[in-house]
Amino acid sequence: MADGTLARMDAGNEVGDLAMGLFGDFVEVTAYTDGKLDLQKMMDEIEFIAEKSIIDQIFEWFGKDVKVFKSDDENKVRVHIKASPNAMLHWAMQYIENVEVTAPESLRARIKEALKQGGERYK
Repeated sequence: MADGTLARMDAGNEVGDLAMGLFGDFVEVTAYTDGKLDLQKMMDEIEFIAEKSIIDQIFEWFGKDVKVFKSDDENKVRVHIKASPNAMLHWAMQYIENVEVTAPESLRARIKEALKQGGERYK
């Protein structure tokens, strides 16, 4: 392999290591049906509460299959989507001031751990 290729691979490994330090080990979720990638098998039902001010971002990211419900708080909505838990982890971290994932509990735990680890870095 050319030196440039190895340097790019090493840089990619370093980025992966940094991401794992922040978000934890990656979980292999690739699923195949009849030898073809089946994205639906990689998605879970996810519920979250969001401020109404980001409703346009929700539809931009998750498309038209978003289910939006009233919340007890008039400034927030309850949202149900089907998405990759790994992708949702990163999306929720991006909008952490505006979103609280309520289900599944396993995703909530991963977000809590990422916040804890991130907070440790900024003491």
